[in-house]
Amino acid sequence: MSNLEFESDEEYAPRYESDEPKGFTGLVLRWGIAGDQKTAGYVLLGVAIAAVLLAFILPMVFGSGGRAPAPQAQVDSVMLRPRS
Repeated sequence: MSNLEFESDEEYAPRYESDEPKGFTGLVLRWGIAGDQKTAGYVLLGVAIAAVLLAFILPMVFGSGGRAPAPQAQVDSVMLRPRS
C-alpha cells in the first residue's frame, strides 16, 4: 500500500459545461416557443400569471354551485319568527 505514487502533472479532462440555459427557460427554448433567453423569461412570466388567474377564476365558475350558507344570526331570526 505504501508504494502508491501520485503525479501532480497529470491533466484532467475539463468538465463539460453547456451554454444552454437550464430549467424551464431551457425547456421553452428547446421547444422553440421563444427565440432567446429574455423572451423565454417573458413567456414563463405569462404562464405564471395565467396560472394565478385560473386559480382564482375556476373556483368561482365551478364552485359549490349554490349560495354561501347564511350566517347563524339570520338562521336564528328566521326560525324564531312566528308563522302567519
